[in-house]
Amino acid sequence: MSEDRMKPIQAAMYVYAARYCHDRDTSAAMQVVHEILNVWESFPSKTQETLKREAMIATKNKLDWRKISKKCVVDYGDVE
Repeated sequence: MSEDRMKPIQAAMYVYAARYCHDRDTSAAMQVVHEILNVWESFPSKTQETLKREAMIATKNKLDWRKISKKCVVDYGDVE
C-alpha cells in the first residue's frame, strides 16, 4: 500500500460523515461530498465502493451525491 493511501480507520470517518448527512436536507451534504471528492484517490478501494453505495441511497441533495456515484472505483489491490 502506498504511503499516500489513507488508512481504513481514517477513511471510515468519511463514511460516517456520509451516512450522517445523506438523508438530511442541509448544506452538510455538499460539504461532505466536496471533501470526499478532494481525497477520493487516497481512499482504499473498499471505502470508495462503500461511499458509492452511500451516495446511491441518499434521499436528500441527490445532485451532490450523484457526483460520487459517477466516480470510478480504483482497484489498488488493497488488503484490508
